Amino acid sequence: MGGNETPPNNNTSDNDELSEVKGKLGFNERPGFEAILIKIVYRKGPKLGLIIRNYENCVMISRLDAGSLCAEKLIVGDRLVAVDGEAAKDREQTKKIILKGFSKRRKCTFLIERPQSSEAKLWAKTAILSSSTRTSSTAPREKHKWKLMTAQQRQAAKLLAAKEARNLPQNEASSSALSSNAVSASGGKNDSQRKDD
Repeated sequence: MGGNETPPNNNTSDNDELSEVKGKLGFNERPGFEAILIKIVYRKGPKLGLIIRNYENCVMISRLDAGSLCAEKLIVGDRLVAVDGEAAKDREQTKKIILKGFSKRRKCTFLIERPQSSEAKLWAKTAILSSSTRTSSTAPREKHKWKLMTAQQRQAAKLLAAKEARNLPQNEASSSALSSNAVSASGGKNDSQRKDD
């Protein structure tokens, strides 16, 4: 998913911490993915720059702002498994955990699952490019909202057309009707064109 591949984690204490977090969550990485523990510490200057989205009960990193804190260590297509030891269940809940971590401790620890195999990278790319992540529970409400908005637009168009018809001067309206009738009665030709025939 990018050239920012993180080198294997050889630090024993980091491996122990990773094992501890995975054990606490009961998490086992999927084949083709690598579980990585990433710490991001707030510092003045760059913004966080992290955009996440829901996909198939996962929280995915869908965009990273260039030069941001997260762009230094994360990659688009990483799956957020947990933040500060708390499972990342959905986008809104994950945002709250991240904001809480940075506001209280000025840092967050992310457990991510990074795609390594070509199949895993394809899955991550599909997750990022998928169009809609709406659940079926919100879809009917959205459908009703669009239907209502369309009806309001149609009504506004009718009112505008009626207003324009009232504002059209009577002579202009009748003369345009006469000229269009004259053209259609002569087979599409007006009086000056018929004289030449």
